[in-house]
Amino acid sequence: MTLHLRPSKVFVTATTLVVTIAIATGCSSASKSETTPAPSTTAAASVRTAPAGTYGVGRLERTFVDTKRPTDAHGGQPERPERTLDTLILYPTARHTASGSTRPVAGATPLAGPWPVIVFGHGSTRKPDDYIGKLAYWASAGYVIVAPAFPLSKQGTPGGTAYGDYTNQTGDESFIIDTITTDNAAPLHLKSLIDAKAIGLGGQSFGAVTALGTVAAQCCADKRIRAATTFAGSWLPYPSKDALASWASDVPVLFFHGSDDPTLPYANDHGFFERLGAPGGFVTLVGSGHGPGFFDATETPLDTLVSETSLAFYDQHLKGGPDSIPIIERLVAKAGPTVAKFEASPKR
Repeated sequence: MTLHLRPSKVFVTATTLVVTIAIATGCSSASKSETTPAPSTTAAASVRTAPAGTYGVGRLERTFVDTKRPTDAHGGQPERPERTLDTLILYPTARHTASGSTRPVAGATPLAGPWPVIVFGHGSTRKPDDYIGKLAYWASAGYVIVAPAFPLSKQGTPGGTAYGDYTNQTGDESFIIDTITTDNAAPLHLKSLIDAKAIGLGGQSFGAVTALGTVAAQCCADKRIRAATTFAGSWLPYPSKDALASWASDVPVLFFHGSDDPTLPYANDHGFFERLGAPGGFVTLVGSGHGPGFFDATETPLDTLVSETSLAFYDQHLKGGPDSIPIIERLVAKAGPTVAKFEASPKR
């Protein structure tokens, strides 16, 4: 049996749905702030590599609407002619405290860029704020984080996640990039705040599924992506006979996956890492499941390992920092073989 989607989408087999339905497990959330930041300034800022905690973190919620693509009928709701993306934005500010706290502050004055940007996709039935610890960690090292809530997989979607919508979520990420590279609205003036030549991608679970498509699928890949990290993801079929973009193997990707993940099989993700053959590598979280290490900054040793290795990877590819592979190897070795293992891609 197959599920027939819109003509521009794929045919998702029942087997594929069995895999993707599992992505919805174990999701929780918290409410988000609805405050408006103070006007931005032109304070000088460096985009050189910097440790987490170097900068304070500001936050802003924006709603971006793509009027050119529809949201499918789902969960008893009719089709809508547009796709609405409520989006969390984190950005570097002056340090809030002497200790360098990375807790985001709504209304904090941004430091002028341009800063590299990371577009991050949430897992099914989740929301961007679920990842606030990890996202603020990156922002405090000198990144703008842009995390949209996908229309048919965010927390509270009527009827739950529409798993066949993942190909449209790749379009959402490209639309977000289109928007932030041209948007000059107060208070952030995103066009000036971000470096349009230093765009990274990230995601967890269904958001990692989406990120892999935005990086690699022939139908949907975005050439503006310079590097990506994926947390507990998997490759799912795309149109064009599941072909990869001609440049896909040139985009650096750092994969993270728990070896005992009960939701998205470890073997599937590792198999795609081998198929893709891109620069980067694969971090195996030994004995870990679908979520540990992917949400918080440094609350646990696993959180710390994922935060530090992913930051080193982004620093190399988005800021021109040092080769991240030796750094990742050292951090993984320090954690020990019962915690993590690292396999560097043959393509450096």
